Amino acid sequence: MKQYTILLVEDEDDIRTRIHSKIEPNEDFKVIAQANNGYDAFEMFEKLVPDVLITDIKMPFVDGLTLAQQIKLSYPKTKIVFITGFNEFDYAKKAIELDVVDYLSKPISLEDIEQVLIKLKSRLDADERNLFNEEKLKEVYQSQLPALIDYQFNDILRKRAITQQEIDRFAMYGYDFNQGYFTCGLIQFEGEAPLLLIEQTRTFLFNAIKNQFSNCQHALVFNSLYGLGFCLHHDTPHMNDLMSKCAEILDLKTEISLIVVKIALSESFEPFTKFNTHFNQTIETMKRFDSFNFDCLGKYDDFEMMNQASMYDYAWLEHFETLIRLKSIKDLDEFLKEQFEDERDVRNTDRKLLLKCSTILLDYADFLNVNIDEIIAMDILDRLSSFRKMSSLWHYIRELIVNIRERSLINQHSKSLEIFKAIESMMKSQYQDPNFSMEMVCSALNISTSYLTSLFKRYSSTSFNKMLVKCRIDKASELLMNTPHKIYEIAEMVGYNDVYYFSHSFKKQTGLTPKDFRHE
Repeated sequence: MKQYTILLVEDEDDIRTRIHSKIEPNEDFKVIAQANNGYDAFEMFEKLVPDVLITDIKMPFVDGLTLAQQIKLSYPKTKIVFITGFNEFDYAKKAIELDVVDYLSKPISLEDIEQVLIKLKSRLDADERNLFNEEKLKEVYQSQLPALIDYQFNDILRKRAITQQEIDRFAMYGYDFNQGYFTCGLIQFEGEAPLLLIEQTRTFLFNAIKNQFSNCQHALVFNSLYGLGFCLHHDTPHMNDLMSKCAEILDLKTEISLIVVKIALSESFEPFTKFNTHFNQTIETMKRFDSFNFDCLGKYDDFEMMNQASMYDYAWLEHFETLIRLKSIKDLDEFLKEQFEDERDVRNTDRKLLLKCSTILLDYADFLNVNIDEIIAMDILDRLSSFRKMSSLWHYIRELIVNIRERSLINQHSKSLEIFKAIESMMKSQYQDPNFSMEMVCSALNISTSYLTSLFKRYSSTSFNKMLVKCRIDKASELLMNTPHKIYEIAEMVGYNDVYYFSHSFKKQTGLTPKDFRHE
């Protein structure tokens, strides 16, 4: 049988002691902490998180209502019992919205305590039963959901046509496929490797797909006879970042596994009843990679636009583009080893190759926000066409990639440092605003929260929130030492609407309450 825990708060020591002595014989409850004021009580509660708060309503500094409201905000399942005086009952009625279990009216008898504990136990036992049943059902369902998804996808792949019944079954699992657009993907492994490494790689890819495409309505991954399949459910007809996100997955994979991984993608489609046709596109696309023993990534519609004679060139160039975006110069040198020794005349080369290389390099420079005109003083296609030997062409392309990367690093450092200084400036000028936040800064500077976080990791030893708290508490410290303003006035001046929360933050930062700090 579970023993429930109580925090007892009463500013009169003798009353608190008597209440404690009357609770102590009850084996279902244990008073694990006592406090004589709201400040200390909240700190104790956050540290111990008891099941029950029994508190006097009228106390100095922070009254029982304020204490209960603060606790209910952070711990809504806490059970509250108020201690009231003879003339305080009307005041206590204001606490109805806090879902108070009961009131103890002074003077408090043993019978009063016993009746309250009976009510508390009934409510707490009911919560425990509901929590157990709910969590158990969720646990069982969640553990079986991947297997159900695997079965459902493999079942529809065996059928000639997908009916509304199959779509409704996905809806039962929480996935509404009656609207939106879809893209299929297929992942296969190449070569032999220990079973454990294969499973680790499979698990990584399973999670990477879900994480990379978390902005989709759904990103479902399933095991199939053909490999690891996935289905992306998105709002727009085309996913502009599809290839770049898959390329990033391949790059991240190399950090944990050397297994060769190939990813094939279908055209985007709608409605979902076309799933089988487009999953077959991924199977056909995967066949294009049969002769390659390196990581590959391709889309069915891209291959369809290439004729059979240029198929190998296209796949090679796709891999080349992936390399320059994601790999080191050493990896690039290894990939271009044969090209560096190619003595053929550039003029005898299909001009489509030069056009494709020009596009790849321009896109790469644009991807890194580099103005390629600052590096090349002429049209890039004309520059590539000016070489006579293929080996010279590829050496030049290699050096151009190095220059683009170096220019990007210079630009990134300058720009990111400028943005970080702008964030610091905004914080120093706007910390007084209670609504000043990370989201407000990101909106004003048009950056993402993840980018802001990365700036703090690069240029600061602390986080945004911790820097904001320090900024506010430092200013509050100056005001406490040098002005006669009251504590609640200072709290408002440094961006805190709630003097209680200000006092809590101040003590956490300095080790002293505002009052103690001022008189130290």
